[in-house]
Amino acid sequence: MKNATAQALASVLLVAACSLFHTSLRAQLEYIPDPWLRGWMNQLAPGCVDAAGYLDPNHPALDTVHTAYLNTNTLDLTGIEHLHHIKDLTIQCNGAGVVTPVLPDSLERLTLQGFGFTGPIQLFAPLHYFNGGWPNDSWESTLIGPFPATLDTLLFFNGIGGIPLALPSLPNGLRRLAITSDLLQLDSLPPMLGTLQLMTNSTICLPSLPAEMDHLELSYGSVACLPNLPFVADPAELILPPFLQLCDPNSPCIYGPGLLSGHIWHDLDNDGVQDIGEGALPSDAVMVSPWGMVGAMPDGVWRMPLDTGTYTVTPLPANPYLSSVSPTLLTASITTGAPVDSLNDFAYQLTPGMTDVALDLTLSQAHPGFFSWWDVSLLNLGSEIASGTLTVQLDPGVQYESTWPYPATVNGNTLEWTVNNLAIGENRHFTIEVQIPFNLLPGALVTCTATMQTTATDLDPSNNTSAAQTLVLAAWDPNDKLVEPSTATPAEVALGKELTYTIRFQNTGNYPAARVIITDTLSSLLDPMSMSFMSSSHPCSWSLLRGVLTFLFDPIYLPDSSADQIGSQGYAKFKLTTVPSLALGDEVRNVANIFFDVNLPVVTAPALFRVEQATGIADIGECTISISPMLTQGPLQVNLNGSWMRSTELFVYDLSGKRVLSGALQNAAGVLDLSELPSGVYTIEALDGVHRSVGRAIKE
Repeated sequence: MKNATAQALASVLLVAACSLFHTSLRAQLEYIPDPWLRGWMNQLAPGCVDAAGYLDPNHPALDTVHTAYLNTNTLDLTGIEHLHHIKDLTIQCNGAGVVTPVLPDSLERLTLQGFGFTGPIQLFAPLHYFNGGWPNDSWESTLIGPFPATLDTLLFFNGIGGIPLALPSLPNGLRRLAITSDLLQLDSLPPMLGTLQLMTNSTICLPSLPAEMDHLELSYGSVACLPNLPFVADPAELILPPFLQLCDPNSPCIYGPGLLSGHIWHDLDNDGVQDIGEGALPSDAVMVSPWGMVGAMPDGVWRMPLDTGTYTVTPLPANPYLSSVSPTLLTASITTGAPVDSLNDFAYQLTPGMTDVALDLTLSQAHPGFFSWWDVSLLNLGSEIASGTLTVQLDPGVQYESTWPYPATVNGNTLEWTVNNLAIGENRHFTIEVQIPFNLLPGALVTCTATMQTTATDLDPSNNTSAAQTLVLAAWDPNDKLVEPSTATPAEVALGKELTYTIRFQNTGNYPAARVIITDTLSSLLDPMSMSFMSSSHPCSWSLLRGVLTFLFDPIYLPDSSADQIGSQGYAKFKLTTVPSLALGDEVRNVANIFFDVNLPVVTAPALFRVEQATGIADIGECTISISPMLTQGPLQVNLNGSWMRSTELFVYDLSGKRVLSGALQNAAGVLDLSELPSGVYTIEALDGVHRSVGRAIKE
């Protein structure tokens, strides 16, 4: 009897223990509410879900699932987060009111088709590809949570006529964005975006486009206007609707319907009031956070159209002898009821007794038989009225024609002016007209040197002399963009290499231009905070907002070239510093868009800067390259003179600095064929790892 009782008690304890064991085990499992999803997961990982509907998250079969396609009417996707090794997942939801899943944190690619989710879907790193829909899907983009920083491709093919998309902020690393859907707005685009495709019936204001893109495609009616035109290397990858205009720099689509403005002036008498003669330097500016910077006109006035909001305005004085600024910053507001805030003034005080005149020299293009226009700009950076003597030495190969104002003395190609009473902050120009003789062949370089000797001791003599050169061309586009220098070493850019850009323009129409606007989308490899305006042919205002540099000559009254060849030309010159992270082989490309009045813009060839390793002594006298003939229809005879290495590389560059051809010479002479290249001027560079020499040729 006792044995039977003991056996019965043992049986009860065993059953209880088994029950506790299974309860404990199930506490580690995940219950899958939807029977259909249980079957789908068992197809992916056989045996991972038991008959009672519990998923074992540690089941070894789950480790083998790397890609999956889920096409379901189920209303609850709880459990798919345990596909912890999956990298590529497509979910097609055919029903409405689907319980929002927690997605696996291993996903690299995600495609969603059909949308009925009840709450935001969270996206995690390492996701780099997200396809948010297929044609005719209609859903609210607010159901997507923040995009992870790893995302590089974002696609929305949701069809036209659905609920307009309202995208979260785009990650900085995004490289491709394609949207076929009605769209509320794009607030900003990542700096490294390479592909943008917009096909929508909802016209939006497009933000500034990155400086360089691989593909830009806009459908008709998708954007109100083009804020800027990036550099797209392959014209076939630039697909724009006909008659699409660039946005006017004052367009509300770019900035907003409101206006911030104020004055900057050198308060010479320290009375806090801008008096006659108290203006601004050309490079004086203000920073309007968080938008960007804007420069002042010579009279000190600055203006920036903006949307409603509150902004911090900080002065950016350019004078090196500044002693104080009043005030140091301002807070400005634009509201619907008060769209204009014009009381943003800054008075600069200078350290007295400082003499410093900066000289800048700019040459227009040179063509045999034509006149060329050269400009000398004197800027008084000091705190005292300056006087002195300006001397200009013209290239001996050009013929002097005239100047304005007329020089005090002319001795052959040496010109001299007596400069009196250059006011503080004054920017005075001296215009020189020369003729390029017919016998000066294309490919030749003409040079000019200018020097300013001040009567009082100049505190910074380094900016009193300027030398410039320009290449004689046979055929040309008078609208171009130049960069100097065009190359630098990694060591130089590590310190932040300063580049000088010159944008030259000419009105070649048949009627005077009342206004000229230049837009320049800066490369992300340039530091925008280093922007320094140098000089311009005519008074202008400038701004640098969202990576787009704009020069506004309004009014300019630029005559057409048929009426006034010299007077029809102009320029803007500025400096920027490269980012120090540039590496060997990196290139910085920039184009400028120049538009006259309401005409379509003229797009310049790209200005190219390259980071190159030093190749020894440049142009060593005993190791030179000779090229003949200079004018060719294709074949060139190349001869290497001196002690070159056995194998020498040849590189051919066009005028934009782009490498268009390469080859090698195994001996001291050979033939280089330019037959496949378009007509133009080319630079031929010879390198053997120790020596370097360059020559030029003109392809007819």
